[in-house]
Amino acid sequence: MYNYFRAMRKFFLYCITILISCLSFIAHAQPKFRYFSFERTACFGKCPTYQIELQANGTLTYHGKANVEKLGSFVTQCNAKEMLAIRKAMIKYKLPIKSITYKKKSSDLSELNYWYEANKKRILIKNVHESNTSLLKIASLIDSIVAKKKNWKDALPLEEGSTGSQLQAEAELPPKDVIVEEKVYGEFELTERHNFPGGQEAMSKYIQQNLKYPEIARENDISGRVIVSFCIHKDGSVYDARVLKSPDASLSKEAIRLIESMPKWLPGKVNGVNVSSKQVIPIMFVLK
Repeated sequence: MYNYFRAMRKFFLYCITILISCLSFIAHAQPKFRYFSFERTACFGKCPTYQIELQANGTLTYHGKANVEKLGSFVTQCNAKEMLAIRKAMIKYKLPIKSITYKKKSSDLSELNYWYEANKKRILIKNVHESNTSLLKIASLIDSIVAKKKNWKDALPLEEGSTGSQLQAEAELPPKDVIVEEKVYGEFELTERHNFPGGQEAMSKYIQQNLKYPEIARENDISGRVIVSFCIHKDGSVYDARVLKSPDASLSKEAIRLIESMPKWLPGKVNGVNVSSKQVIPIMFVLK
């Protein structure tokens, strides 16, 4: 009898060890999300058009574009319970961890575009429609959370402008999957600073010659300074342009366009090796 209980005890401990190992594997196998965003596109010019962004820390940003009660950009905070529900939905409905572009059914139907970071990789899911019920359920859950929120605060507009789409812009730049995972050096970490071809004077001339003052800003007598940060890849190309401060969405959109249209820079170096680095510049919009 003693040997029987001893054998059962060993078997029980063995089962517990296997169970813990399996749970640990499942936990580590689940994708880790740092940023999640989706947008609903227009349909027949009548459907609500908006974009929602969610950070890992619970920061929730809403960008109303057309046919919605709240036009503009607003930010609030998700609580722990809401974040847990979203996380469970992502796991339950198996959010893809690789980019997918579905065939567009019709240019007049509303569809979903997803953009998020999973396991340090940028993922883009385009043209999600009614047949993709799992992805629609995740968006519907977040929509329901947004609808219940009341303590909204004003937020910076989308960097690409209210009619642009970060999701669509990312679709044209698949190499960013690699760029995102590289170290981006600050200006003071460089042993040799990055430079616009021709130097500061040439960059000022480029901005002056290529800046297009937005008509809507001109008509409303809007001017001011837009602060933009962007990264310079080790091959000199400019990417990840972001507006840090701006007086108006139309000025933000033009500033981003201007930065993204720049020619390749001379990249920064660390110990003689080309590296990716970060730059922040102001762009002045002055009415004449």
